[in-house]
Amino acid sequence: IDAIVAEGKHRTAQAFRSFLIDSFDRMIAKGWRKDNPARVLDEVRVKVMRARLTLEAFQSVYRATEIVWLRNAMALAIVTGQPRECIAAAQFSDIRDGGWWNERGKTGARIILPMTLRLREVGLSLEDVVRQCRTTGVVSKHLIHQTQRAKGARLGKKMHVDMITRVFSAELAALGLDWGDKEPPTFHEIRSLSERLYKTQGDVNTQELLGHKDPRTTALYHDGRGEWVRVNFGG
Repeated sequence: IDAIVAEGKHRTAQAFRSFLIDSFDRMIAKGWRKDNPARVLDEVRVKVMRARLTLEAFQSVYRATEIVWLRNAMALAIVTGQPRECIAAAQFSDIRDGGWWNERGKTGARIILPMTLRLREVGLSLEDVVRQCRTTGVVSKHLIHQTQRAKGARLGKKMHVDMITRVFSAELAALGLDWGDKEPPTFHEIRSLSERLYKTQGDVNTQELLGHKDPRTTALYHDGRGEWVRVNFGG
């Protein structure tokens, strides 16, 4: 297995390890052995290279999809740079005093995004996106909510993070784009695209925007003091 890994064939090594475990399990079942030495082998991890989401691909999905809530989720993600958990959890009651008061569930980071926050490359401000979410014709407390009648889907309900990811991936796959030897980007990659676009735009502190504490990874994780951090926007 080590030799296979050394050749860079991680998936082959992973499959061979599984084969060995299965083989020794069969020996135990037949009474030939009492132990399975393959089970103590280190798990072979395969690092999947994922393609970066380009602005062109984002815009292609955004224009092509007929799913209103997905378009709204994409717009909210690209303009704010927030992770899918925050996108799914966003409520209209969080919009107050000229901003989106967004508290991270995992890290506790508290970020206030001004409604004037604007990403010029997509021609949308946060205020535009919130207005877009209000005009679905469906009453809901959530910005991203069910807008279509379907079996088991209640109009206005909150969209689950996994549903957002799955539907985005399906809509992206439907375009038939070529990603070479890499995996297609997921909804989460919109966050990275947003950061890159704002970095080029130059008037937004992307470290504050993404809520990262360490500038090397660009993330302002909650520092334990509980303050709200208002993102600076020079536009």
